[in-house]
Amino acid sequence: MSKNPAYVIIILLFLADIFVFKSVLSSHDALEVHFLNIGQGDSALIRFPSGEDVLVDGGPPNGKILTELGKILPLEDRYIDLVISTHPDLDHFGGFIDVLDNYDIGAIIGNGRYGSATSFETFLEKINKNGKKYITLKEGDTITLKNSKLDIISPNEEEFMGTATNDASIVFELESYGAKFLFTGDISSEVENRLVDENKVPDIDILKVAHHGSRFSSTASFLDKIKPEIAVISVGKNSYGHPTEEAINRLSEEGSKILRTDYYGTIRTEVKNGHIFTFTER
Repeated sequence: MSKNPAYVIIILLFLADIFVFKSVLSSHDALEVHFLNIGQGDSALIRFPSGEDVLVDGGPPNGKILTELGKILPLEDRYIDLVISTHPDLDHFGGFIDVLDNYDIGAIIGNGRYGSATSFETFLEKINKNGKKYITLKEGDTITLKNSKLDIISPNEEEFMGTATNDASIVFELESYGAKFLFTGDISSEVENRLVDENKVPDIDILKVAHHGSRFSSTASFLDKIKPEIAVISVGKNSYGHPTEEAINRLSEEGSKILRTDYYGTIRTEVKNGHIFTFTER
């Protein structure tokens, strides 16, 4: 499938005065986005053709993140250029503690909220101990990646200051190689409605479904606005009923191809020559 023309190979250039660069140990000719099978939680690894890696969330502290990264990254590649922590819920940041113990990280991006889980303090302590930069981003910020970009479209100031930590999730659009991905953290319909009302979300190709398929997310108006061709649900065994029948039905009615990590394992998408290919582990 294809909506936009392909772009050329990119070189990762981060915001502000940070220039994170590494030797290319393993090159590949396609943009890869791996939605990792880490149980009930979120984690995705973005691999750019020039060799840079961006890890979006780390899943829960169950050790699975290291197993999944080990399947993808070459043994000699122990460097991840950028980590994005969408919000401080344990099922999104918990695995980062293992990552910090086993990989060298260029920089960490977060929303600036402080998590209530005791392990969040451990996470911050490891960041400081390792001398890494923690950068807070909000709506309107952009990470430029040569011919690709990550546009931060949420949270705004009200959501950042609010009591709903899920709605303070970093939401960003990745536009690269002629494809558009939307990463939504755990936002609810409140944020989805705002983004629609403010015309902040365009048509996209691949959606990381918000909050593991909660019935309070993936509203019909939001899906009608973004029209995702592929909807990836990061989910594992849970007591919340995720993904809910309501969310699944809305995605189906929109015509999205639904891929779940609990059914298919790690889901790999590749963007090459303007076309999107999907591969599943099982």
